[in-house]
Amino acid sequence: MDTGSQAISAAADFWYLHSTYNSRAKCEDAAQLYLWPNNPGGADDYECRSDGGRWGLWLGFLS
Repeated sequence: MDTGSQAISAAADFWYLHSTYNSRAKCEDAAQLYLWPNNPGGADDYECRSDGGRWGLWLGFLS
């Protein structure tokens, strides 16, 4: 699996598939909108996972 994960991905307690994109760059750009501190109460981490030519934006949350 190819991901665009940040360093804390192994520590995230909960992952949520938010949406899919046509490219990894679009997925990573979109992720920035949902990350804390850009979005108070937002995700702590993200991964862009390749799946059949599309990229799934997975948001990670610490408990």
